[in-house]
Amino acid sequence: MILTHLLFIVLTSWHVLAQDVPGIAVHVVQRGENLYRISLQYGLTVDQIADANGISNPDAISVGQRLLIPPPNSAEESVLAIVHIVQPGETLESIGALYQINEDILGAANRITSSAEVYVGQTLIIPGAEIASAAAAIDAESASPGVEESSSADVSEVLDPTRLMVHIVQRGESLFEISKKYGVSVNDLIQANQFADPSLIYPGQELVIPGVSPPQYAGVLPQPIERLTIMPLIFVEGRSARIDFATTEPVSVQGQFLNRSLHAISQNGGRLHSMLIAVPLGTVEGVYPLTLIVTGSSAAMPFEANVQVNPGGYHQESLTLAADQLGLIDADVDAAEMAIVRQVMSGFSAERTFGTLFGLPAAAPLSSPFGNHRTYNGGIYENTHTGTDFAAPAGAPVFAPASGRVVLADTLNVRGVATILDHGWGVYTGYWHQTERYVNLGDFVEEGQMIGTVGSTGRATGAHLHWELWIDGVPVDPMQWVSEPLGY
Repeated sequence: MILTHLLFIVLTSWHVLAQDVPGIAVHVVQRGENLYRISLQYGLTVDQIADANGISNPDAISVGQRLLIPPPNSAEESVLAIVHIVQPGETLESIGALYQINEDILGAANRITSSAEVYVGQTLIIPGAEIASAAAAIDAESASPGVEESSSADVSEVLDPTRLMVHIVQRGESLFEISKKYGVSVNDLIQANQFADPSLIYPGQELVIPGVSPPQYAGVLPQPIERLTIMPLIFVEGRSARIDFATTEPVSVQGQFLNRSLHAISQNGGRLHSMLIAVPLGTVEGVYPLTLIVTGSSAAMPFEANVQVNPGGYHQESLTLAADQLGLIDADVDAAEMAIVRQVMSGFSAERTFGTLFGLPAAAPLSSPFGNHRTYNGGIYENTHTGTDFAAPAGAPVFAPASGRVVLADTLNVRGVATILDHGWGVYTGYWHQTERYVNLGDFVEEGQMIGTVGSTGRATGAHLHWELWIDGVPVDPMQWVSEPLGY
């Protein structure tokens, strides 16, 4: 069962079934290419490449996508092999042991010369690994005693995210197709992921698969850590991530990423731990260490994983302010007000008030996305848009997208009539440029409650709502929290 589960789910989150013989090629899709042009390069048909990669719609490939290229005329004599996606705690040595392959051969096949080049979410080709040997390795891994699960895991009703199966949506997939792969109903998927509109799934989206356990992997986790998940596996500049791990005993936890300390939330009697991570705008693309230090009844145990950070792909936009607002683009004015906002949005509370997904704060189309680089009145691009704008008319209602407590209710120079909500776990949301504010400092508001009205107060070119979401003092894309279940 485990072998079937691992090998016949295309590009989910752990192992991938592919066609392979010695000399397999991996093609990275370039701008302007399609499957027909690629097939001509390798002397194959479109169907051969589509079948080898589990592509149901040959027209739906994307720039940067990695395609496995089967050798010509090898359909009958090809050897089934594995593509492995690196998980937290895995090393070349442990992955090689899982597939019974020398780690030097594995490294050479993937052009890896140092363990520092291995990162979570990386795709490794397993050279010459046949299904039979892979099955034996996986079955042995599953049957091995390993670390016994704590009998106290069910003491609390808090869901253990490390036991969740997560599927990464591929281009052209539908909820119906995904449900068939895992043997669950579409309704189960909708309920588990709290979809507002089930038709709006997109490539790269991570879906929780209810009732399906994640497969075994070649992780090397120091005791007392017994399970660990990172979501998403590859981080993106300006976006959020989440770590969850379970321990065999109550522990204290410290974490660090990008030279910033991480807050840990411990539940289930100190045996289940979660951390939210903000990847700041401006983070350079590369591989960075994620470090955890877990202290239990024995000495402190460190754990480190290399994490890839990809660029956010943000754009530029030019705005024109009225003459009476030009003083509001002064760097000193901006910095002084930012210091106030950062101080308020850098707190931390272990009490969480948000659910799986955030709602939208306004019933209006988006007019400016998060992360754009801005220039005012023809100046240089030195400003960054740290929120999402909604093109709502003046007087339109502003709603709380999640429950929270009001920690700022004030009128600021740049942000105008402003409200900030604390949702716990270091998560804050801000609402700028309102006309009216219907809440006061210290109020607790419920999800969907009307907290104000849209306006154009402060530094604004017209009526709109500017919505921000911060984690531990760092602004991140709030729309990620609307579509991805970071609050599971």
